[in-house]
Amino acid sequence: MSYCELFAFKSEEMFSVNKYKNSYGFLAFVWSKLWEKYIGQGNWIFAPDKLWDLQNDARLSRVEKIVLFSTFDYAMVKSKDFKKYADLLDEFLLSHPPSPKQICHLKEIASDIHKLIDDDDIKAIGFYGMSVAENLWVSYDEKTDEEVFYDIETGNKHWFVNFDYEREEY
Repeated sequence: MSYCELFAFKSEEMFSVNKYKNSYGFLAFVWSKLWEKYIGQGNWIFAPDKLWDLQNDARLSRVEKIVLFSTFDYAMVKSKDFKKYADLLDEFLLSHPPSPKQICHLKEIASDIHKLIDDDDIKAIGFYGMSVAENLWVSYDEKTDEEVFYDIETGNKHWFVNFDYEREEY
């Protein structure tokens, strides 16, 4: 079964916090809810550019934008923002509850993030959103025949979700 995974990043170390069965419970859940509300026709799978364009849509609330940003490739949430982010996931869920048959991991992800708040060694978190796609946090070294895990200290692909702006500043 597919999964999504929450990773924590320390200096020169990355580790899995939790794997959530069925990858449709995080990225796809968020994307589906935003698609339903703001686009309506079709499906994000067949027109992902329309979904990405929502980042510039003034109709989205601050909560919706921050949660959307956190689903983008190489997005990280800094440790100082863990509580804010976990609370925003809960708030997103209140505004966008799952249908009875819909998979949703937001509550469990928020709970796992709350458990990380007091670990001063953790610098950030990031997601492997869908196991059916490439894990952007892991590469492969053909010379050593080993996986190479992303290093937050030396890597240059990641970026941090911004929690300090107001809605009109997007």
